[in-house]
Amino acid sequence: TPEVMRTPGFPFFMAVVLTLFGAGAKPTVLAQIALSVGTCWLTWAWARRLVPGGAALLAALLVAIDPPTVCHSLLLLTETLFTFLLVAALLCLWSCRQSGAALARAGSPAASAGAPSPAATAPARALRPGSLRLALVGALLLGAGALVRPIGLYLVPLAALWAFVVGQGSGRRRLAIALLVAVVGASLPVGWALRNQAAGVGFTLSDIEAANLLLFRAAPVLARVERTSWDVAGRKLEQEVARLAALEKREAGSGPAVDRIRRRVAREVLTSHPMATLAVFADGAFRMWVGPGNTDLLILLGVVTPESPGSWPVTGSPALRAVASCLAASSVALRVATIVLTVVGLLGWTRDRRWPELGFMIAVLAYFTVLSASPGAYARLRVPATPAASIVAAAALAGRRRTAAPPLGPGTRIDHGSPRRGRGDATGREARASGRSPGARRPPAPGARKDRREAKSPDPSSDAGRGSALALQRKIPAVARPSEAKAGKEEERKDRRCT
Repeated sequence: TPEVMRTPGFPFFMAVVLTLFGAGAKPTVLAQIALSVGTCWLTWAWARRLVPGGAALLAALLVAIDPPTVCHSLLLLTETLFTFLLVAALLCLWSCRQSGAALARAGSPAASAGAPSPAATAPARALRPGSLRLALVGALLLGAGALVRPIGLYLVPLAALWAFVVGQGSGRRRLAIALLVAVVGASLPVGWALRNQAAGVGFTLSDIEAANLLLFRAAPVLARVERTSWDVAGRKLEQEVARLAALEKREAGSGPAVDRIRRRVAREVLTSHPMATLAVFADGAFRMWVGPGNTDLLILLGVVTPESPGSWPVTGSPALRAVASCLAASSVALRVATIVLTVVGLLGWTRDRRWPELGFMIAVLAYFTVLSASPGAYARLRVPATPAASIVAAAALAGRRRTAAPPLGPGTRIDHGSPRRGRGDATGREARASGRSPGARRPPAPGARKDRREAKSPDPSSDAGRGSALALQRKIPAVARPSEAKAGKEEERKDRRCT
């Protein structure tokens, strides 16, 4: 019987690593560490397009020190590879949107005034990094991610919808990108589903989805309603599935038929008890996002055995136990700070009306929350969404630094260097030196209008003339150099007195 539960992405990755670097778990672990470092770099590259440079480094640091992300890079699980492909795909799609915004600005009437002809700019636009090639690469990465973990399958239509609704550029360009993402992104999963159909197991990517829906979603709800254990509710549902499969044996007794029965039974349980379903979902979301993920960390340190992860420490020296306790406390503090900063960052983007960024991040976070939250959820399931949450948390700190500017003196205003605002006024530096406010007008001196007319074309040999010439060379208006203009006027007054 061909393998249906596991998709081929991670086995193919391991096969390539083992073929190139030899047998054993160590080459695969080292390759996953390299992918985890690459995920940190991709997070920084993605964050640079959303937040300032320092905050982008902070986002990458939050991913690098996240305990579940670090621990699962050392385990032979799919999280590290899937997260790398996911962040790379989202980076490509966001860069494609930014390129569309640049094309829209370049095609605006203000930008096209005095611009070269469209024929001259066509090659440059075709070679822009945000052309359809970025959408193509992003779609391929999404499809490859779905072959690593089936949970990424529904990201393909969501990404296509986002590209069309929130994308930049003309409607034809957005439609082309959306169709490209949908068709190319679905090509790899559809190809694997066709392989399964040819093998006689039905048109499906993996049968693990139906089993998870029945045993990890419907069974906890039934256990909560009937006040029984999770295992008892799961066995009861499996018996119901077996009974219905026996009744339909003449029509369909294969694997896909059983999967359809599992989905039907699970949907009946979930829709019959909506309040219990919401309670189970809330419990799973809390476990997924709030759990610090210390169990895997303590197992790797050797102070907890996998057989008894709930009672620690059980092994190790006193010094190692003390280090483990400090790391566990730091992990809890980091988790609390990250959650608070993520909420603040989302609220800040809402206040600033950064709707594309806000919608993009909320879609990513909500997607993994809805599909992963269950009573059996734990910190491992939030690893793919950690880069997005880290970027939002870093955006909160960036917004805090932007609003915490150093206070100015009483009655002072910020001088933005506007020519209209500074005409006839003292500069901000001279105003502060003389005790006046930067916007206060200086009373005109007697004969100032005449001196101003004479100072329009000063003698090149005078100090004023040299100052004006130097100002023109530096492309600085002459009125922006009041000290040299004042010196030139004094020289002219001395010449008039002598004559």
